[in-house]
Amino acid sequence: MCPQRHVCRPGQALRHLIERGGFPEPCLAERPDDAQRWRRQYATDLIREDVLEFSRLHEINTMRVFVELLRQRVGSPLSLAPQHRSLAVAGPEGIPTPAW
Repeated sequence: MCPQRHVCRPGQALRHLIERGGFPEPCLAERPDDAQRWRRQYATDLIREDVLEFSRLHEINTMRVFVELLRQRVGSPLSLAPQHRSLAVAGPEGIPTPAW
């Protein structure tokens, strides 16, 4: 292993980089266990964030369609009720949909 505070030979440095990875936290960790713990936490966080984003994919696609519908209606009167129907989303219940 190549200690952080000492100069290493290129072979040692490469081996250390391959074992620990290029992220600073695991690469500079004092112990391999610390580096492994960081990698596990990183993978967990990445999956958690990606799953959250994938669950919202429908909402993102709906927003894209909404923007396209608005773009096509520039300069026209805007009523939100037909937009709700076009997007197949529910409007706010009990609140009249204003026509602009």
